[in-house]
Amino acid sequence: MAMTTTPSSRMISRVILLSLGSMLLLGLSFAHAQQQVVQYEQDELDPKVKDFKRLLSPRENEIIPMLLGSAGLEVGKFDTYFKKDVFPHFTQISNAVANVVVVVDAKTKKTATQTVTVLPKMRTEFRKFYFNPIGIIEPDEAAKAREQLNKILSIRLYQIANNQTPDGAARNYHPLVRFHAALFLSEMTNETASTNKLPYRGALRPLQYLASPVKTPNAPESVRVVAIKGLIQHSLAYKIDEVKEVPSINDEVIQPWLKLNKPTGGLTQDGLDWIRRRAMELALELNAKSVDQTKLAVANLPQLLAAIAADETAGVSLRIGALNTLTSSKEPPAGIKDEDLGRAAGSIALASAMLQLHSIKTQPVPPDVAKPLKHDLTLLNNSLAVLAMRSAQLTELQTKVGDLLAACDTRWEDVGDPDAMYKVIQKAAAALDMHLTGKNTSALLPNFVQVPKGFNGADNVQNLGGPRMQGGGGGEGGR
Repeated sequence: MAMTTTPSSRMISRVILLSLGSMLLLGLSFAHAQQQVVQYEQDELDPKVKDFKRLLSPRENEIIPMLLGSAGLEVGKFDTYFKKDVFPHFTQISNAVANVVVVVDAKTKKTATQTVTVLPKMRTEFRKFYFNPIGIIEPDEAAKAREQLNKILSIRLYQIANNQTPDGAARNYHPLVRFHAALFLSEMTNETASTNKLPYRGALRPLQYLASPVKTPNAPESVRVVAIKGLIQHSLAYKIDEVKEVPSINDEVIQPWLKLNKPTGGLTQDGLDWIRRRAMELALELNAKSVDQTKLAVANLPQLLAAIAADETAGVSLRIGALNTLTSSKEPPAGIKDEDLGRAAGSIALASAMLQLHSIKTQPVPPDVAKPLKHDLTLLNNSLAVLAMRSAQLTELQTKVGDLLAACDTRWEDVGDPDAMYKVIQKAAAALDMHLTGKNTSALLPNFVQVPKGFNGADNVQNLGGPRMQGGGGGEGGR
């Protein structure tokens, strides 16, 4: 099999440019849910500790010495403090939603407004207060408290993300509360459970459950994406056990998502594509780290990627990502024919042209269509160049696709006559379609500008929020 670690690593590095800061734009996805006037719930705060910045109580005076190692761990007192005084703050709606605050410049005294969300800062403060206390006295004793904190935190964050109370009963937390809980859980890969400096492994299973449509069928899309990203971060941080952990991740996360080609429940097509792209990245990362390349974690990944590349209902960027991976080596993966990949590439080019034609008809051209499309066309060209080198039979296809992509790849500010450009793209698309199907496409041309199924802007990682995020799993308006 020609699925090497170098190409997959390149793809991983490309797609993981998505920062956690950008992921916060997923908050835009919850406007739809809020419009439904849903009565969201939150955990009750202790009257004495209603401000997260002032978590001062008699219980805290007993907990800090445990974290410093100057007192032995008392599990009962330790757990009660965090469950009663600390964790409820992470379920508060006011901490999750964006708030507008007035800021005064110290020098000019001018005022300005800023939009602030409290939960990101709370996660930072939590680390400073509890994960990194100053003045460790007994490292071994402090490590015991740290391990217990990791344990109860990972459990509670999973419960919040999965709409559960500390006792496991059903709860209806705000979607942004659930998103931030999943994000905090994924960030625990950066925390150490003890002085051996290894990433905390206890968060792996909760993340796997949140990423799995089998284990948590009602989790919103935003939680799915963050959870899968957390699994990728785990794999990047250390080697996930190939015997004990990887098979269940493959069975419960990767296979269900990569094989699902039609949205179910509240998912949109774009939302499904978004999750499948993350699952594809996870599969590539696990395969890249496989010790035995003849027994890959996801042995059928080439076949799954070929099916995605040929899937005309999937988004352009997802299909190109799959095709790019399959054309990242000099030889095609075992069991994959370049001719089939060529047909998929032609189909993707036609879908790209459809997006371009739709954009021309919706002047002024949305920037979230034009820029991602240019990025997609570049990647598609790269794949076609490899296919033509691997198979001389695809040279003519490369030429036809090249003509179409050249017609589409025009700077919008240089378009003087949109109608003329529209006709040039139509002509090139008709020639490509004739080459692929051998049929006259005159009937196709008048309606070629039909909006692709699930299209509402652009299917590209550069467009992280907005309309595509509507209708998350379980009715939360997840993404």
